Amino acid sequence: MKKVFSILFLITIGLVFPRDYSHTLNTIEYSIYNGYRDDTAYINASSFNDWVYFSFETNSVVDIVDPSTSLEWDMAFRRNHIKTNSGLSGSGAGGGYVDDTMSWLDNWETLNNAPSDANWQVDSEMCCYYDITDHTFSLSLIKNPALDQWGAFSANQVFEYSNYVMFVKDAEGSEAKFWAYDYYSTGAGGGHISIRYNILNDGSSDGGDNSTCTSDDINCINGTIGGVVGSCTCSCDTGYEGTDCSVDIDDCVGIDCGNGTCVDGLNSFSCYCDTGYEGLDCSTSTSDTVDCSGVVNGTAVIDDCGECRQDYCYTYATHAVDFVDALDGSCDGGMGVELFVSAGSDTVYYNSTCTQDCLGVWDGNAVLGDLNSSGVVNVADVVYLVNYILGATTLDVSCGDINDDGDVNVSDVVGMINLILADRSYANIDASESKLIISGDSLRLESNGFVQGIQLTLSHGSKFEIELVDAFVSEYLTEYNQTVLIIATDGSDSITDIARYAGDMVVESVHVVNQSGDVAVEQVIEISGVQVNVVGPNPFNPSTQLSIAVVEAGFVSVNVYNILGQKVATLVDGYMDANSAGHVVNFNAEHLASGVYLVQAVSAGHISTQKLMLVK
Repeated sequence: MKKVFSILFLITIGLVFPRDYSHTLNTIEYSIYNGYRDDTAYINASSFNDWVYFSFETNSVVDIVDPSTSLEWDMAFRRNHIKTNSGLSGSGAGGGYVDDTMSWLDNWETLNNAPSDANWQVDSEMCCYYDITDHTFSLSLIKNPALDQWGAFSANQVFEYSNYVMFVKDAEGSEAKFWAYDYYSTGAGGGHISIRYNILNDGSSDGGDNSTCTSDDINCINGTIGGVVGSCTCSCDTGYEGTDCSVDIDDCVGIDCGNGTCVDGLNSFSCYCDTGYEGLDCSTSTSDTVDCSGVVNGTAVIDDCGECRQDYCYTYATHAVDFVDALDGSCDGGMGVELFVSAGSDTVYYNSTCTQDCLGVWDGNAVLGDLNSSGVVNVADVVYLVNYILGATTLDVSCGDINDDGDVNVSDVVGMINLILADRSYANIDASESKLIISGDSLRLESNGFVQGIQLTLSHGSKFEIELVDAFVSEYLTEYNQTVLIIATDGSDSITDIARYAGDMVVESVHVVNQSGDVAVEQVIEISGVQVNVVGPNPFNPSTQLSIAVVEAGFVSVNVYNILGQKVATLVDGYMDANSAGHVVNFNAEHLASGVYLVQAVSAGHISTQKLMLVK
């Protein structure tokens, strides 16, 4: 929500029981209320079957193609029913809260924020909706259970208002106080909802200080500051409590260590056992042992296939197993080669007939990379893996960690591609370092060799669009204000261009890989208009090189100044082609004295400056 003023909004929804009001439809009136601007509007939304969608940001009804995915609407109205962009209605962070112990009539001016413990409710399926056209009840209508309490028809079909205190959240989660106070309008009768809302907790003011709390307002020693000034709170880190999160929770409360002592830790506890006892609760005597069959002091043992076996004779030279010594019925080694392995030993019992698959199952048949269990690794498994990394699906990816580093990311996508295309030739030189270049409306990669894959996480506002380059893998997923993208080639081309985008964004993380492993990302360079960088030696004597990156072709001026601000050299003064990688310009300071100099590039109102040091 962007508005910082109080708003009075009237929604008209159908024709029931005429009432004579002095309002005129389809007009806008302006008045001053308590120092803030009130907007009053009258909108026809009379359909019994269609919802009318409303945006706080634009203060208008909006046309929505798919309400379940769009974040461009905040509330919707249908007769006397109200829903929000939340729950079963939409993908936004909306919701409603009602306090049935207070009335807006008495409290509108003094309420500046919802309670910190407010029970926010999202949209759900509720009963029931009465269809006046055929006098039937619909047993399923998705709406907000909190806001739906603003009013209802009595038994004799008279609409009665609750006037409860209500709050509503928009699609982005910002709060507004909300008052639905009428159901009638000029000549049309019932079905016209009048609402007033005032945006809160987004930097606006409504008779009080609603600015976000900081460390100047409250000290949260082990926690996160929350709330607005006047109602600041601490959200404590795990393991701490108290108003300032300074108290370490005693995790030993209610813990019985039996034959031992409980010692408190941070969100944990440990039982230090008395001599002769062991186990998590010190209940197991160390004088006894329990074998794999659960028998105290038994002799059954587990081999490395996970099979529980009774005492047996074991030949280490051949890994042969025999449960009966053919010579004398014991594993005494006499006249034979077998050795007795006692229960409870740390020896790994070898079994040559079993192997462990990628899921860790002995004698299992799961294949590394076969995520869809088709029995073969192909492009379908690549799709599975990419969707998992982007967060579009959930699956067991134990067999998707191709490089066995404990993490699943673009490195494993590249590894799976190379596994599928094992017979094709690789590039000669893998990249060891790279730079991510942000230039104007584009993202690209510069590297010193071959790059096969890249994974980016971007944060941005709601007005953001992106188009990826075509590649063997070229996918992205946007959720709320974050986009994750993956690009990978089949090994025939190195990645340079990544995407074009529109809107403001920030790069949160970059992961670049070649054909065999990770590539270091030296830096993220954002070029705006013109950018000067020192690419030669600095300090230097007597010459060095500069890189002049130009976003759009045009006139460029590059000058060198001493620390007194006097121009001592002009390196460029004229037209330069667009080149985000940078034009290389030489600077020879043979005629200048040692000292600090500033090189400044100017183009289309953009200025970039770098410091140089000449040492002779």
